[in-house]
Amino acid sequence: MRSVVCATILFGCTEKSEHTHREGGHTHGSELEAISHTIWTTKSELFVEYKPLIVGEVSKFAAHFTEMQHFKAIEEGSVIVSLIANGKGIRQSTDAPSSPGIFRLALQPKEQGIYQLVFEIETKYFSDRIVIDSIPVYADVNTALENVKENDIGEEIVYLKEQAWKVEFANMEVLKQPFAEVIKTTGEILPAQGDEVVITAKSNGIITFGKSKRLIGTAAGTGETLFTISGSNLTEDNLDSKYKELKSTYEKNKIDFDRATELIKDNIISQKEYQGNRVAL
Repeated sequence: MRSVVCATILFGCTEKSEHTHREGGHTHGSELEAISHTIWTTKSELFVEYKPLIVGEVSKFAAHFTEMQHFKAIEEGSVIVSLIANGKGIRQSTDAPSSPGIFRLALQPKEQGIYQLVFEIETKYFSDRIVIDSIPVYADVNTALENVKENDIGEEIVYLKEQAWKVEFANMEVLKQPFAEVIKTTGEILPAQGDEVVITAKSNGIITFGKSKRLIGTAAGTGETLFTISGSNLTEDNLDSKYKELKSTYEKNKIDFDRATELIKDNIISQKEYQGNRVAL
């Protein structure tokens, strides 16, 4: 979030990060200091300065307009300023800025009271309307001096809009919101202690993984084939060859045992020979 201070070239004033505020009001003798407002919309920012409004007196406005997309001065367009109360009021317009971003306007209030100060800007890219509520118009200078309170804002940091528009710069309304910093890093996910089992192969073979290519650490379902082990292509310590050899020996011994079982019934073979065939099976 960016929040900075700014001032115009006409009046040294500090711009604060409030949606709308009034500042200045410093009274030195009988002289009224300027009042300023800063208002943001999604399209534009208005920073305006003017002397307190007095009946019958011409009040000049220095309206600084900034487009919010690039935070640069609005260099073309028209602006209307209106002072409105109870649906009635006065207005004045200008068709172009007097210098890039600065539109100079003036109003001469006719009656005292509380008004709305309305700025309407029209450019070829957008239009915007900004309303400032509760603007007093005083009956005379003395009344204004009595009611405009002196505001001690401390040390000022002056940064002109004309300077801000020429550099990479922006200011925004200060908002309270959560924030977090992202820290980029790398790491390795390991199983918890006791969740990992090491299986040692007792024979040589080739592992062929199944169609389901799971990531390390994901759970396997019941009956799911993860991989198969085969030794059919090995020249030495061939697991398939050993299996076939053992199967052939088993089948031969089973035939011998079945034959011996029939012969022992008629005492054709000895008990020792029968037991030998049984042990071999």
